[in-house]
Amino acid sequence: MKALIDTNVVAYLLFGTEAFADEARACLEQVETATLCQGALLRAIESGVSADDTLFVELAVRSACQLATFDKAVLKAFSEVARRPESRVSNDHARVPSSREGAI
Repeated sequence: MKALIDTNVVAYLLFGTEAFADEARACLEQVETATLCQGALLRAIESGVSADDTLFVELAVRSACQLATFDKAVLKAFSEVARRPESRVSNDHARVPSSREGAI
């Protein structure tokens, strides 16, 4: 299974605040945000969701995978791609945008 996880999900995992934290250990791959900015900005303008959140949406769409997030605005605006994590998340190919280069 290929999935994209939002940073709020990573925080829950790291702090062990969700039931699935003990079971969920994703292999994270960084992705430079510079390649995602135009699409993310267009999605932000169209949806009213912040551009930093739409970076995750843009990456999920380009990667043809679901976005796991707790963000209510993202879940509402992008229901076709965004999902609230289930009680168990396990993934070898999770991707997180890097803010090192090309951050907005």
